[in-house]
Amino acid sequence: MTFPCPSCAPVVSSSVVHQPILILHAGHDPTTALAAEILRCEGFPWFSEEPLDQFTTAAPGVVLIVVAGTVTQDQAAERLAAAVAAGTPLIALAAGQALARAFGVELGDSLTDAELVIRVPAISDPADADLPGWEHEDQALLCPGDVRTLIARTLANHPPIATFQAPASQAVGDRAMSGQAIGGQARGAAIARAEVGEGHAWLYGYDLCQTIATLRHGSGALDPPDTSGQTWGGPRALYGFWGLAEKLPLTVPVADVHQDVLRCLVSGALSDTPLPRLWHFQAGAPSVFMVRGDGCGEEGADHEVAVMEAHDAFLTFCRPRHSRYSGELMREWHDGGHGISIEANINGITQQTVDDATSPDGRRSLTAAELNTHHLDAIRDNLIDHRDAFREETGLDMVSFMTHSAQWTGLPMVQLAQELGWQMLLPFQSIDPRMPVGTQPGPYVMPTAHPMRYFDHEAGLQDLWHMPYQWIDMIWQTVASQQQAGMTDPMQLAGMLGQDGDEYGALVAHFTTEAARRWHVAQVCSFHPVYVSKAWPYLGSSRSALEMALRAAQREGARFDNLEHWTGFVRGRDAVRIVGCRQEGASTVITLQTELAVQDLTLLLPDSVCEVRGERGDALPLVSRHLEGRDQSTVCIDLPEKIPVELCLIQSD
Repeated sequence: MTFPCPSCAPVVSSSVVHQPILILHAGHDPTTALAAEILRCEGFPWFSEEPLDQFTTAAPGVVLIVVAGTVTQDQAAERLAAAVAAGTPLIALAAGQALARAFGVELGDSLTDAELVIRVPAISDPADADLPGWEHEDQALLCPGDVRTLIARTLANHPPIATFQAPASQAVGDRAMSGQAIGGQARGAAIARAEVGEGHAWLYGYDLCQTIATLRHGSGALDPPDTSGQTWGGPRALYGFWGLAEKLPLTVPVADVHQDVLRCLVSGALSDTPLPRLWHFQAGAPSVFMVRGDGCGEEGADHEVAVMEAHDAFLTFCRPRHSRYSGELMREWHDGGHGISIEANINGITQQTVDDATSPDGRRSLTAAELNTHHLDAIRDNLIDHRDAFREETGLDMVSFMTHSAQWTGLPMVQLAQELGWQMLLPFQSIDPRMPVGTQPGPYVMPTAHPMRYFDHEAGLQDLWHMPYQWIDMIWQTVASQQQAGMTDPMQLAGMLGQDGDEYGALVAHFTTEAARRWHVAQVCSFHPVYVSKAWPYLGSSRSALEMALRAAQREGARFDNLEHWTGFVRGRDAVRIVGCRQEGASTVITLQTELAVQDLTLLLPDSVCEVRGERGDALPLVSRHLEGRDQSTVCIDLPEKIPVELCLIQSD
């Protein structure tokens, strides 16, 4: 198949020239913007966007249509069906009644909190696979319907790519650790393929964009619910996961695996083209492993740096406002490849309390809304002071940003971080097993490990990156809980979870292994220097856990990086676009360009591409890498800032 792609501009909303993928936005729900974000994350930035009501037919050069949001008008649905009948495949990320009817599909039962299970074809008949490249077998994926009042609907009468099942149980015990589907009752199709004329479409029975918004950002709540019984103090993003966390496995990045479903569908739709896909990590690494050293326990940071260097790895040290470590030493660590940033401490502002006669003790914490209304200037002054002192003392700048105690007031703080020059947020916790399942209420899980832009449920996507971290030393919080209960014995305190450093290390190392072999995600572990530098039985001693994780990362070929450097790669990769494409005989010449320089960018090549030549006509080295469950041909390139680079893709006969 000849790939017809005219020279085209980056993502636009009204241009008549389209990139190979056309995203159509149905309705005005802010979550539809996540369709483009997911495609960029999964390595398909070759798209343009426009409102559905402007669509008439697929323009020349469009090889796939992706519909985000629910189609409510029959005429729009019929235009989409006509485009598919003419040969352009379509993926509808939320089918809806009108679109389902246009494709001859019926909507069935309504479900809440259903789990998605992919239909795995027989090994003897791989051609039967609707999802080429699916490597997760029957992994159960929660479609949360109770956070944003989502209703998952079955799509009947067509062979399903995936089915819904009622959850077998709450996520407890072994199931919470594995997330495997173990006996939930099947309730109908979840993703169906419909044939129309010369083409076909895939219809989702749930809203993928809303699902990703919920799994990555919860409900958006920042204050503890009245029923939480927790008095941690200050607003935190994790309150938005109340009621959701306990339904999710602890070691599966469910949101990212949901995205893998779409990635496989898009790969299949583009399989006849020579279009490459951008791999997640530099130099074809299967994953990235990073360690953050929190400034709130900075004593021993020099020791933690030595541990990291002994494993050829890097620390991202988040320096407190007043540090025992000099600016000169920070520059020395930075020159050695370590990341240097800050841990902003705004607790004195955000954890203030006020009189409240309705509270048991007569006091309550300020809400996020109250802080944003009356104390945002104080937060700004605090952050400016810390930022400027950091620059003056170290001579360095930083792009990543975290707050002590995960303090967060929502959109106003996003805008404040943008104003002050930060590019990557690190104030949230992801997969965090420090609390035993079933003994204390969540939320302690945010099931994602990919960097993506911050999403606000009302304001939509923001131009600020959001990188969750998956692991954090457990003991610092559990010690506080036990001390409040009157516990004083160090050994008993350290054994609250029934784990020592080696047992905790086994959990982290297991996820590290899975991150490289299976999930292919960016892993961030938080290890407080004071806990790494103190030997067992010191409370929170975690050096053995850190070293077990480092060895697992080395064994699996993960790439070591620091968060400052990684942020630059993420932003550069995200900015890559196809700005030109032409046919030269049997070859296709594509022109790539990025607004930000990016090095060691890996392109995953379609099976049909047998050779790649650079601008001078020289053949670039092709490397076979085992990624996403199969061997794939890859090529690694550097892209300078704002300078077009041509690649000639030669397909086999």
